[in-house]
Amino acid sequence: SPESTLEILLDPTAVDVDVVRRSVQTRNLTVELSLVGSRPEDIAACAARQPFHEAIVLSRRDGSPPADADARTLLTLLALHQAVDQRGLGPVRVVAELLDETHGPLAQATGTDDFIVSDGLTSLLIAQIAERRELDGVFRLLFDPAGPNLELAPADRYSATEAGCFADLVAAASLQGHSAVGFRRAEDGIVVLNPPKSAPLALRRADEVVVLRPPMPVWAAPSGGAESTDSFGEVARR
Repeated sequence: SPESTLEILLDPTAVDVDVVRRSVQTRNLTVELSLVGSRPEDIAACAARQPFHEAIVLSRRDGSPPADADARTLLTLLALHQAVDQRGLGPVRVVAELLDETHGPLAQATGTDDFIVSDGLTSLLIAQIAERRELDGVFRLLFDPAGPNLELAPADRYSATEAGCFADLVAAASLQGHSAVGFRRAEDGIVVLNPPKSAPLALRRADEVVVLRPPMPVWAAPSGGAESTDSFGEVARR
């Protein structure tokens, strides 16, 4: 939403800040870049200086062994949860990236809500392409920064409240050149992806539809580090 802010915490000794600033492209979102020290407690203290709803901890990719990179991630998670508890910031959803899937239980022990093993996702992608070569073009399109956007759209945009089944919703979205792949109910926030097209569907006006849609023009974040535009993709920072 227009009120959302994404704050990116960067260690200037590990990344090129100017490269990151030029690569950030958003819509309907304010982006702030903040420089922090390399210690996990520095990162946690900076993040917890104001209320926020979600945090994503990315693994370092500076040539360090996966075990060392994941160790830093786990220490950052511990420091982050400690800072959140000490400052009474309320419920915060935390997602972490790991390089070694065997460290997943350790991440869960820190209170992390979810973790992503990026190399594991890459392996799954390669396995699917090996079985179906035609998927290569699909994945290239989906993961291209200039490719389609995965967004949450108001149910009214596709007359979703009138759809009797998911196939009706897919047909309505296709008339606008979009692909409906799921929906999110407002009452519980649960996201349903790829439901059976023949399954009965009863959406309300407050619900949202998960769609793939052609990209719209985007603007890079200015050198000042903040930027806002107008679309309905969402990332919540505070």
